[in-house]
Amino acid sequence: MIEDGYVDEISILPSIDVCALKMVIKYCEKHFDQISSSEEMKKWDAKFVDVDPPILQELLLAATDLEIQGLVDIITQKFADIITGKTVEELREMFLIENDWTPEEEAAIREENAWAFK
Repeated sequence: MIEDGYVDEISILPSIDVCALKMVIKYCEKHFDQISSSEEMKKWDAKFVDVDPPILQELLLAATDLEIQGLVDIITQKFADIITGKTVEELREMFLIENDWTPEEEAAIREENAWAFK
């Protein structure tokens, strides 16, 4: 409908990024035509979510909003793989998270939760 000009792409799902929506549609088409073996589908899924974290975040928001659990599952697994073994500083940089704690607050948190910073 968007491609044929019947609807304004912004008015359909205003909370979903257009690029993410296109990816969701591609995922759904691939899984709808599931004539591939499950092993081939796993490889396709892994390649499909092999994108930069900001794109993956938008895709996760879209999949969550549209309640596509299979896609949510592979994206959350990809995020788990990405963050495993990373330090807090690496994660802040990767996901553009600003540290809003004072040095004293951060030191106290690190001390209280030393197990998490090993």
